[in-house]
Amino acid sequence: MKIAASWRLLLAILIGILSVSLIQAGLTQLWKANDIIWGSKNLPYASLPQLGALSSAFIGGVIGPLIAVLIARRTALVPMQPLPTWFRISGVSWVVFQVAIEITLGSAILKQRS
Repeated sequence: MKIAASWRLLLAILIGILSVSLIQAGLTQLWKANDIIWGSKNLPYASLPQLGALSSAFIGGVIGPLIAVLIARRTALVPMQPLPTWFRISGVSWVVFQVAIEITLGSAILKQRS
């Protein structure tokens, strides 16, 4: 059965997202089996749980999209692909600043409410 390219791309994105979640959950369980636990009840994290959380997110973030690319049979899953490299890098880099601003604003709003 041959799947149309657009359906394959949609399926690849969904499986990529699912893969990231499953990989992170599996790695979290491996860390947990070695008594390295993180979560909202364990704040602030010690160094080893910080390493566990970051490495699990990183590994899941690498493998999940790789699975998506293999399923989609495309080297790029984003519409920014034909744009210059400097533009793509700066566009993705802004996400970090956006998240920082959102957290700062959200924290300020929540402090005002309490």
